[in-house]
This record gives sequence, C-alpha cells and structure tokens, in this order.
Amino acid sequence: MLPLTAGTLVLGAGAGVLAASLALQGSAGLGWVLLGGVGTALSIVLVPITHRVLAVHHVTAYGLPGVKLPTAPQVWVPSVLAGASLLGTAAILNAGWSVLWWILWLAAIGAAMAGVAGYAFWLARQRRGRWPSVQQALDNHGPQFLIYTGRKDGGAYQIEQWLGPLKDLQVPFAVITRHNEAADSLHKRPALAGIPLIACLNTAELDKVIAPTVRAVFYVNSVASNINMVSYRNLTHVYLGHGDSDKEISAHPVHAMYDKIFVAGQAAIERYHANNVLIPEEKFAIVGRPQLRGAEQGPRTRGPNEPITVLYAPTWLGYNDASTLSSLAQAGPYIERLLAVGARIIFRPHPFSSKSPEERRLVAGVDELLIRHPGPHMVSMDARAADLMRLFNDSDALITDVSSVLVDYTVTDKPIGVIVQTDEGQVERYPSLRAAQLLHSPTDADDLVRCAQLGRNPRSEHAAGYHDPSGTFETAVREVLAADATPALATVPASTVDTEAITSEG
Repeated sequence: MLPLTAGTLVLGAGAGVLAASLALQGSAGLGWVLLGGVGTALSIVLVPITHRVLAVHHVTAYGLPGVKLPTAPQVWVPSVLAGASLLGTAAILNAGWSVLWWILWLAAIGAAMAGVAGYAFWLARQRRGRWPSVQQALDNHGPQFLIYTGRKDGGAYQIEQWLGPLKDLQVPFAVITRHNEAADSLHKRPALAGIPLIACLNTAELDKVIAPTVRAVFYVNSVASNINMVSYRNLTHVYLGHGDSDKEISAHPVHAMYDKIFVAGQAAIERYHANNVLIPEEKFAIVGRPQLRGAEQGPRTRGPNEPITVLYAPTWLGYNDASTLSSLAQAGPYIERLLAVGARIIFRPHPFSSKSPEERRLVAGVDELLIRHPGPHMVSMDARAADLMRLFNDSDALITDVSSVLVDYTVTDKPIGVIVQTDEGQVERYPSLRAAQLLHSPTDADDLVRCAQLGRNPRSEHAAGYHDPSGTFETAVREVLAADATPALATVPASTVDTEAITSEG
C-alpha cells in the first residue's frame, strides 16, 4: 500500500480525472477508451520499475554506531510519474485528438523519466560514497562471525531461532542480507535490535563486509546465493539450517560445500548417508539443539478439570512435490474430533503459511473452527507470537507433519500424532514418523488424547539419536572461531563466481 504522500495524491487525482474523462467521452468511440487504457497500463508498469531502479542504488545498513544513512527512496517519485501519465492521458481525452497535446504529453512523460534517471544516477554516486563509512563502522564493531541470509524476506524465524545461543557467546557479530527489503524487515524484529544488519546487493559488496576480525560465517538456510559467500575460503563456513527434520533440505547434497555442518544428533548424520549424500565425517559436529533448553520433559501438571491441550503445528505447503508435506488441507475433521472430546487446541502454523492465498485460507478455516467452539483455545495469530518452548510446555500432545517440530517435540517425551493419508513407504522415507502415532482418520485422535491423559508417549523408544545432550553448541562455535580456515585455499572474490540456483527456498 502506498504511503499518503504527494505522489499518492497525484496518482489518485490522475486516476480520478482519467475515469471521469472516459465516462464523459463514452460517445467518442473505442479509440478514446483504448488510449485511456494505454495510459493506465503505462502508469501501472512505471511504478514498480522506477521504484526498483531507485531502491537498487540505496545503501541499507542498521545497528552500526556512528552511521546514519537516509531512508530508502519512497514511492512518491514513481507515483508522481504514474500520476503525470494518467493526468496527461486525461488531458488528451478532454482536449480532443490533437498532435500538439500528444507532443506535450510525451514531453512531460520524457521529462519525468529523465528526472527519475537523474535521481537514480545521483543515488548511485551517493551509494559509492556511503559504503566507506559503513565499512569503517563495521571494522570498528569487530564482528567475529557473520550470519548470512539470501532470502528476499530475510527469513527472520530462521535467524531468530539461533540468536539466543549465539548471543550467549558474548562476541560481536553481524547479519548480512542480499536485499534491501530483507534488511528493512529484519530491522523491525525486536530480537535483532542492536545487531548490525547490512544489505549487499551484489557480490562485489560482499568484499566490503569481510572485516579483518571475521573468522566464520553461519548459514541458516540453503538459498542459491550462499555460494557467493562460501567462495571466501579464508573463512570457515558453517551450515546451521533452521531445524532438524526428514525434509529433503535437511540432507541436501549442496551442504557438502560447507566446512562444518552442525547437527542435533547422530540421526541427522545417518540421514545424509541414507539419502546417498556422501560428506566426510569430520565435517559434522554434534551440537544438540540449544533452542530446546527450556523444554520440560514428561507430562505437565494440569489443574482440576483442566482439559488436555493439543498443540497443532502443521508445516507449510512447500515449494515442490518432495516438500509438500502439510496436513492443513485435511486438518478440519481432526480438529473437530479433538474439540468434540473436550480438548483445548493451540494452533501454530508454519511462518511461511502466511505467504500464499491458499494457505492463508486454510489457516483462516482452522481459526474459524476454534472461534466457533467456546474455550481457551489459541488461534494462529496468538500462537505465532508465543515462544515455541512455552507452547511445548503448555501442551500435553502434539499433532504435526514431517518437520523439525516433530523432531524437536520428541525431547518432551509427550505423545505425538502425524496426519497421514497412507502408510505406503512413509516410515521408510521419513524415519522420524516412528516416534509418532500415525493418524489415518479423525477417530485415531482419540488414542492420542488417551495417551496424553495417561502422560506417556508409546513411541518414545524411537526418539533416540535426535538430540544428543552431550553436544555443546557453545564449545563447537568457539572451536570454529579459534581455528584457522584452510590456509592452502586462497580467497576467491565472490564477484568472480557465476552461480546457478541451488534451491529457491531454504
């Protein structure tokens, strides 16, 4: 949505005048309508194009002491351009088919576009002049490691799950993104307050953020642009991921390019072998899941007449056939069955479930079910805002899909259910399902509730190997920071690397 600026007013005025002109010219023939349509289409196209051109030349950096950069170019510039196009089209409609008006209209649009081009050129010069101050401030900050994310949306939830353990190290670090909008989005997250955030829009700018103190880079996803940073072979590159699960991304062949792969337990290493991903054993470091430190083990103490609480935490719909593992579309009858037996529901969908219209519709459907049934249920908006470990501790059982939530919840020793359509090859393909009760129909949820009432997980013996309590994340990170990267490999500037997409999501 456009902010209320002069550009917005011009754009709105232009659209209004054009609409009125078209109405008044209704008897003038199809030619006028076509002309108005061309002007409108031109305006719509010009707004995103000009805004993108201007944004590319803006330097985005937050959290660096002493550095104050102007805000990103606002949409008023392309809005004025689009509004001028609409007003010009309306003027032609009202003045009649005149060559003079055509010339004046084209001249106005040309002048506006020339102005945008000049503004973009000025921004480009300013960008080159602002980078030295950013680079100097980062050097003064002295980061020992970087967190890298190539996601256009920033992947906030992927970064935030590691922030606590990384902050506990009490060493300076910074977050590097590849998009201005990613840095802007992350800057709004309270968990990232005070942490330097820098957007490197091209690979050459990565050179500028490798401060002399940086020893390692940590990766929380597997997007294609990771390879640009991995090309710096004087650093140690560590893949953290954003959860341990049987999804394909948890054992992807591209992980072989990292120097170290931090895993929660032996089961994660065996997953690579089972998927024919051959990675030398010395690259793996078992660090446990530091995010689960607050998870309570065993049945929780419920108050008198307090109902069983079931956490429903489905994964998202995925980005290809292999990652399409969500039960959201089938959840309704299962939720209704749980409500019928008096269970309280906590509904926490995957963060990415807000991205597509289809998933938003499915999430809204589950929310509506809970709203229609009186009780202390927690709908998606409230559950997303809550700490996941708190939800683990406040629940008596989990219903989920093949995901990191399934694996993480095994540490609680509470019953787990997974909605499945068929048994055929599922357990063999997704071994973590052995730790869960497979729910083929809504009535199968009754058994899950009974197990929760008894305070036991009948599948707990299959949870071994997912979390190694002896793994110490802090020790592993400090060893990485203390070690030298392979001295025989020289730094390869990222700007020399030509890369194709590895994965579109991560």
